[in-house]
Amino acid sequence: MGTGKDEACRGLTARDSSEHDYILYENETFSGCQRRCRIASDVCQGIDFGPDGTCEVWTHSAGIRATVPLMGHSCYIFAPSDFESVGGENQACRGRTWYDNSPSYYTHVRDQSLDSCKSLCRGMGTRCKGIEFGSCAGLVKILPVSLELQAALAVAATIAAQELSGSVHPAGAANAVIFLEAQSCSWPSFACMCASATVLLVVVAALFNNTCMDRLYPQAWWPSPAVESEPGSSPKPPVGFIVDAPQQWLPTYLLKLRGAGNRGPVPVSYAHTCFSSLAAFAYMLSVASLNDLLGWTPASLVGPAAASVSVFSDWRGASSQPWPCVVGCVLGAASGSLFLLEASEGGSAFAGHLWMPAAMAVAFSAALQELAFAKIPAGGSIALSIIVMPEARRWGWSFVLQPGVLSTCLLVIYGALLNNLQETRLYPRHWPWQRATPGLPQQGYSERVLQRHRSEVEKTPFSALAKTNVGLLMVLSQIVFLIFLMFAKLDKTSVDVVEKFDHVAGLSLLTVVGLGFMRAFAKAHGLGAVVFCLVITSLAIQWSMVLESLLNQTVLSIGLDSLSSGYFAAATALVSFGALIGKVSLRQIFMVLLIELPCYCWTRSGGLSSDRVPHVHPDGLEGLQIHLFGALFGYSAACLLGPFEMDWLHQGSYGLDLVSLLGTLCFWICFPSIGYGSRTQHAHIIVVLALLGSTVAAFVADSLCDSGKMSVACIRTAVLAGGIAISAVAETVDPGLAVMVGSMAGTISVLGNRFLSRSSVDTCGVLFAHGMPALLGWILYASPVLQHSAKAPENPALQLSRLCSCAVTAILSGCFCGYLLRRTRSESQDLATSDETIWVCAEDMPQGSATYRPIK
Repeated sequence: MGTGKDEACRGLTARDSSEHDYILYENETFSGCQRRCRIASDVCQGIDFGPDGTCEVWTHSAGIRATVPLMGHSCYIFAPSDFESVGGENQACRGRTWYDNSPSYYTHVRDQSLDSCKSLCRGMGTRCKGIEFGSCAGLVKILPVSLELQAALAVAATIAAQELSGSVHPAGAANAVIFLEAQSCSWPSFACMCASATVLLVVVAALFNNTCMDRLYPQAWWPSPAVESEPGSSPKPPVGFIVDAPQQWLPTYLLKLRGAGNRGPVPVSYAHTCFSSLAAFAYMLSVASLNDLLGWTPASLVGPAAASVSVFSDWRGASSQPWPCVVGCVLGAASGSLFLLEASEGGSAFAGHLWMPAAMAVAFSAALQELAFAKIPAGGSIALSIIVMPEARRWGWSFVLQPGVLSTCLLVIYGALLNNLQETRLYPRHWPWQRATPGLPQQGYSERVLQRHRSEVEKTPFSALAKTNVGLLMVLSQIVFLIFLMFAKLDKTSVDVVEKFDHVAGLSLLTVVGLGFMRAFAKAHGLGAVVFCLVITSLAIQWSMVLESLLNQTVLSIGLDSLSSGYFAAATALVSFGALIGKVSLRQIFMVLLIELPCYCWTRSGGLSSDRVPHVHPDGLEGLQIHLFGALFGYSAACLLGPFEMDWLHQGSYGLDLVSLLGTLCFWICFPSIGYGSRTQHAHIIVVLALLGSTVAAFVADSLCDSGKMSVACIRTAVLAGGIAISAVAETVDPGLAVMVGSMAGTISVLGNRFLSRSSVDTCGVLFAHGMPALLGWILYASPVLQHSAKAPENPALQLSRLCSCAVTAILSGCFCGYLLRRTRSESQDLATSDETIWVCAEDMPQGSATYRPIK
């Protein structure tokens, strides 16, 4: 600008200069001053660089139009024209810190050259801050969720696929996490690299392992039983028959390449596969979240991913026990850190050649593990990740702490708590301070006997674990919640505190008292229905806060808004509980929560639809999602669980019917105050009118169905159908339409429960009590009748896509949950749903056989 030197920048005129027109930086170089302007390219107009290192980044709205003479200063106008390499090659872009890499920062474009990538950035103007170009670019983001949740889902899916295909190996989970963290190659390229490396590994292992006379590799080439010899034919000579004959080394070596002929992996049941995947998902989600909150590099997740396969899929194996799990991973981290420091030295022979220290780190880790009797594949994964992952190099010996110590100790705790929840699992087989009992292979049993023994173990539950205390689940839940609370922030804003607190209090009455007492209608489980609702509400609120924090990639915030969101999640779980009440044990209730809450929170944050909504979106569709998701999830799970025969203790009584109607009255009174985001006077009046219409219509329709007699089972749910159906459009409809919609919803609920619902499948009739009214509200929301209204919902098609996502997710996750419930139900679970087997009951409790058997 101007003559170029000895001139300072000004605005419109030579006197137009204010401290608000520029951002001052001191002790800057000229290139650093230019970089600061490029970073703020959306507001930067130019720079004024002084002789003492002062840098003025000008942000004047009118631009730089004039200059004034000033000795030593230079004024430059910002005109972006080219790209500057930051950090050189083999470096990836990040935000403010090296681990600041949110998916919202960038957009992936496939099959582009470097010039076309630059052109795309220039076309975006000031919105584009830079580009990251990879030689094998083309990564497609499959899941719009955080890296922590992606890693947990990837490991869980890997374990499920490996167990179903009979190919369990820890390296698969490590590869899945590396692919997510690298974010540089397309999945076909990465899959080809992994397949090539695996084939090379098998070939090298067969060639080198068999050179040692006491080794035989592979034990089985194919995952199928060994073919037995035909009667009358001479049996194949054992491989070891000439091991002690050195002169025949070559024939022995060639014979060993044929393999031992043992049968492949033992088939795993679907129940074990689902359990292993869920346990690994819970562990990886906890480790990844803790890793992110503590600021550790994502590369430290590679080792825990590989170790989780050993502990949850191969829980009986020698490498999955506590001693090799902890010590082996620590030795792997120490080996990687040692050779990383050696490779980082300027005069080192390894400088610039990472393949040599990587190979030596893995080899040294394997040697240390064998000497310490702590062999585990995850140790080599940790050593390798320290060397090859670029962002991991700056951590050095701290890798011994994480993932060497922290993640592996947490894995042993998770393995002991979660594995033992499965009746046919016993983990650990022995602790480090216990003497291990020699197994069948050490006792000389044949392979056929070993396979028969493993099959019997899979079918026979451990008596010590058949009555697992559910308190362990609560302890685990509280530990995870407390970990998140350590990094949470308390919302102390004082905006509408009284109104929000009244809203939370109303939600408490509706969930605990309303839905709780509505479920207390049967003799055998009335006490459990009320108290379990309180437990479900407490756990659901905690888990909802944690899940929302993970999905939104934010620090956990504790406030009245987060409590309201938690109560909405609890209401969803309680609606589903109505379809399963009396059929599931307390342990299975925890399983339902573990599956339903993540699916519901993901659906609420956007789900399968294309939009992304905030933490709590204040619209009426929140209410429809609660009732629709809860009803469809519970009904789908109940259908997969199958119909049950009900005896007299599972029927209602006169006193319990009064108690259940008390819950209905509480729900009826508190429902208008919820609002679901609509807290105007008009919305409250419309909801009350809809409830009045559904109440009158329910009594009329029910009285006409059975010669004037009414059913408590129909009345206690149908009177609420109007409020559910009208909640999404409470601010847009007229009073007359509200009464009509309420009457229609009440009638549909009564007729559905009378003629279509089966209590042997849907215990409380949640499909017609909650699901059909929510579906009616969905239809009303999209109807043309409301589109001419001044307060009509904006973009109803987009909102309906969210509800379609809600319905699909609820049905699929509910079917999956019901399948797991059916597989995990033991044959002796006839009394599991009775209060007598869970509570210390009063003497006047009805006595008898409280069986709830599935219909064959």
